[in-house]
Amino acid sequence: MNQHISGLYWATRVGGKRKKVHRIIAEKALGKPLPSGAQVHHVDEDKLNNSNSNLVICPNEEYHQLIHRRTKVYDLGGDPNKDKWCNYHNTVHSKGEFGKDKSRWDGLNKMCRTAQNEYQQERRAT
Repeated sequence: MNQHISGLYWATRVGGKRKKVHRIIAEKALGKPLPSGAQVHHVDEDKLNNSNSNLVICPNEEYHQLIHRRTKVYDLGGDPNKDKWCNYHNTVHSKGEFGKDKSRWDGLNKMCRTAQNEYQQERRAT
């Protein structure tokens, strides 16, 4: 397989079309083409590491992003089942420190309540 780097991924030509190598490997492991909308996650986040043990087939983008969010909480020392990352403080807090937001994937605001208050005070001050 003649490979080259396309963007941040290894790619090759298959049937005259450029195809990302991690998707080819995932399809081979699955034994069939990936379902429509499926994403392939690199566990170590190294997009050039296409070893089988580093690839996870996700049913869709939402699930793929869930893996990234949970990994971020874990990497910052939290428990993904109990904690959430606050994008304002760039720290992990207990999920109980977040207000409700039905429009979000997890039903919680992306900032903890303290961060929401700080953000609103900053906006009023400018």
